[in-house]
Amino acid sequence: MEPSIINEDDIVKHLLKISTTIALLTLISGCATPKTSADNRDTTGAFAGVWQGNVGGPRAQRVDLAGNWFMNCNWEPFSIFLNVKDGTVQLNEVKDKAYISTKGSFRLDLTGGEGSSSRGVMPGNSKFVNVFSGSLAGDKPKGRYSQYLPSIGGNGCSANIEFSRYKG
Repeated sequence: MEPSIINEDDIVKHLLKISTTIALLTLISGCATPKTSADNRDTTGAFAGVWQGNVGGPRAQRVDLAGNWFMNCNWEPFSIFLNVKDGTVQLNEVKDKAYISTKGSFRLDLTGGEGSSSRGVMPGNSKFVNVFSGSLAGDKPKGRYSQYLPSIGGNGCSANIEFSRYKG
């Protein structure tokens, strides 16, 4: 049996694929705050009240998406208000709600807004998903705001959020 010849470029390509897969799995598992189920929601009222969230500017002005698409991230910093009551989180007066965990973590996904394109028809329904997630626990409650188009992929614009109890 003849020994096979291994091309050094093939080894590098294979290792790069493995490294990329590991990095993507790490990002996917580490970045997204999971949704809290009704069974695991906070019932103590520890996080009840109104919280102000200061959303910073986007981390990047442009994010590359799958299929040669990209997303412009051009918002100015803005504030949001979260109403926490009976173990649920609600953004301002939006009807959609999410549960907050006993540890103060939450993830609120809101569909809204239309993606537009100057390069042709966008795949899927072109609806944005706006995600507000984080934890209201501790001395420095913080979170993350992100926007993405599910029809193109989970990558999108994002920014940090700093939370504090609203003092009216």
